[in-house]
Amino acid sequence: MADGGGPARAEFSSTAVGRRLAMCAELAGLKRGQSNLRAAAAAKRRHRAHAILRLLLPGEAGAGAPTDALYSRASAAQLFSESIEAARSASAAGRVRAGLLLKDLQRMALAAVASDDMPLQAGATFPAVPAEFLVSDPDSPHKDDSPAQPVVDESRSLGAMPEGLIDSVKQAIEANPYRRITTEDLQKVAPDKVAEFQAATAEVSDSWARTNALRGSSEYDAQYAAYRAAADREWALRQELEAVGAAELQRRKDVVAATVADYASEVMASSDVTEEQAAAWASQQVVITPAAARRLKKQGYDPAQVVSDAAEFYRFARGRVEKVVIDTAGDRRANASSIDAHGTAGKINLGSTFDKRVLWHELGHHVEADPVAAMAARLFIRLRSVDGKTYSLRKLTGHKGYDAREVAFKNGFFHPYVGKVYRHGSTEVFSMGIESFSDPYLLATRIAKDPETFEFVTGYLRSPKSALQRLHLAMRQSMREGGEAAQASAAEESGSAIARDVAKITDFITADKLPAEAGDWARMVMRDSVVGYLSAAKDGVYYVLAKGRWRHPKTRRMGKVFRLYKVEPDATNLPVAYDAFPLNEPEIARLALAAWRQTGIQPRYEHVASGEFTLEG
Repeated sequence: MADGGGPARAEFSSTAVGRRLAMCAELAGLKRGQSNLRAAAAAKRRHRAHAILRLLLPGEAGAGAPTDALYSRASAAQLFSESIEAARSASAAGRVRAGLLLKDLQRMALAAVASDDMPLQAGATFPAVPAEFLVSDPDSPHKDDSPAQPVVDESRSLGAMPEGLIDSVKQAIEANPYRRITTEDLQKVAPDKVAEFQAATAEVSDSWARTNALRGSSEYDAQYAAYRAAADREWALRQELEAVGAAELQRRKDVVAATVADYASEVMASSDVTEEQAAAWASQQVVITPAAARRLKKQGYDPAQVVSDAAEFYRFARGRVEKVVIDTAGDRRANASSIDAHGTAGKINLGSTFDKRVLWHELGHHVEADPVAAMAARLFIRLRSVDGKTYSLRKLTGHKGYDAREVAFKNGFFHPYVGKVYRHGSTEVFSMGIESFSDPYLLATRIAKDPETFEFVTGYLRSPKSALQRLHLAMRQSMREGGEAAQASAAEESGSAIARDVAKITDFITADKLPAEAGDWARMVMRDSVVGYLSAAKDGVYYVLAKGRWRHPKTRRMGKVFRLYKVEPDATNLPVAYDAFPLNEPEIARLALAAWRQTGIQPRYEHVASGEFTLEG
């Protein structure tokens, strides 16, 4: 049985019956031992069990109807409709519900790729979706009846390298090695300059010997001046040779990069997204926060250039990304988050260094928001794995900078990091592959080591999106727009409430009208400068608003903010509010001060900004 049991099981598991039995077995396993689990783990099991039940329950009644809700087109339409309505809800529960519903649609998208039970007739309709999302593309390699593994194989076929490209790249790399330029290399490039430098070096040595021999004599000064002149000449020639070496190194890089220039241009030119469409997407859907813009400028990466590079990526990726917000949290390594979040935009957090290559890498992660792309990437690295096991990246690379929990599948990837897989299922396949196209030399050296990865990445990007993939992208966009509209509406209502409450504060005394004891306050708040105060006259207590340095409530970095103090009569210790308030939101800071006085509760920024605090009277 062991000899051939594997292929038989694989073939059976690809059938509808096999999938149903596998899901039933998983459901039975989830129900066992729940009483011994912690609450969080039990909740995850219940959610997974609920998802499986949705897949197994009957979908449409009637003769010839699909037997699984997973493959029911009417169920997909209902899920889509419910998700949009839930996303438009301003409540947190509504957004969570929308996310769960879209998760179910993702499973439908995967099932449509791996089965033939969900035909996409042109006559069916989905609510609020353009007609083009409902028509199967006859040229798409991702047929709705394609099993999972051919998605990978057909992508590689679509991304096949031009004939002779790999050989020419390897020959160019071998003939133009990128390494430290030696004297032997320089002699081949500039023999006369090397000979002149060697003669100058010998002259310096001889001149120094003569100078030492004349030490203490009347001829010493003249000889020392001659020695200094020889040393200056040798230094100038050394600088010239270093420039020749740098130019030779760049020439070698350019020769290698030129071998893939036509290939990279052809991949970009074959995109069905125009430059105008890409520029429009980048200008509207790439949002750089003010904090990120400041950090980018410090790193020498103009935010305008970031948008331009993002537009180029969008065209390269054939529009397979949605809205992205670029922000900073002070992290050492750049990272992508909210990749498969629903109702919100994806995020990229800056690291200590950030350039076009890093930008393309992090944008590449967001390609896996498409569940089919994520599935194909996971399958790709598993199919190439030498033994189906994961290994520590520290051991694979010898680099201790990787966390001990970072693991990867092992094979001949151009870098072990390509085989990395996360607990939540994301990979580094698209991010590492796409980032290579940001630098032609990097692309050439990586193609020479591992053409298979690039065949998969470019082939998948070149393939037309299936009907369900386009539906999924449209649904994510609709959910995000609905969620953003709901958030904007909630923020507007919160802002109106804050404005009404601020209008109630009539007894705020500004800094130009401070009482005599203001000098004492200033000494008590140390480096902060008093802006104004509110008093509780019957208690002799002052609530002071000041400007100072503290941790910013949004970026969590030290900076200039508003701080709130409570000054009691004859106080020796000065209570300060737990939180700080941004300088660009003085109304919220003033409202927090009034709320502290009225309620006695030290306010937090997020509570006041959300309108949770209200003033009486």
